[in-house]
Amino acid sequence: MPSRAKAAARDKLDRAGSPAGLTLGTFLTLRFIAFIGGLIAGGALFILWPGAALHRWLGSGLLALLGILGPDYYLDGKIRSRQYIIRKSLPDVIDLLVVSAEAGTGLDGALAVVIKRKEGPLINEFSRVLAEMRLGKSRQQAWEDMANRVDLDELRMLVAALRQAEQLGVSIAKTLRTQADSLRTQRSLRVRQI
Repeated sequence: MPSRAKAAARDKLDRAGSPAGLTLGTFLTLRFIAFIGGLIAGGALFILWPGAALHRWLGSGLLALLGILGPDYYLDGKIRSRQYIIRKSLPDVIDLLVVSAEAGTGLDGALAVVIKRKEGPLINEFSRVLAEMRLGKSRQQAWEDMANRVDLDELRMLVAALRQAEQLGVSIAKTLRTQADSLRTQRSLRVRQI
């Protein structure tokens, strides 16, 4: 498999949060099995179905298409679900970060407090950020990698605001509070539009 296709599959798995503990190798294997299974099921339907030729072709094509696209469709659904959960929990998690930062802990300490008290995909991402920083990755790079993995504009805005606050020496707590207020405003606007 080309390295570009592997990288795209790895990105999708990261965005989906590796559902059911899927690894890249397992996902690619499942994708291949689904592809072969779809082709075999389509061929068997074409041979065994006594209907008109047009119906046999359409049914066979549909089964083959389901086998080809099914695993990616499943992963896309998991990505949308995970992004929804992260988007919904982000303002509350940022509020907890604000409280921890105002209590005198730094950003890393505030993250550790949030990780201990909360659960969910956003907390898993924060935990990964802390682990990457402990392994030597720069704070900015770890945050940007998280924003790219999750692929949410709200998280990208948070990362950009934190980067700017760090560069300008602005209070992290004040920056986080502004982000939480902005996210709540965006959420209420989205609810009104629905």
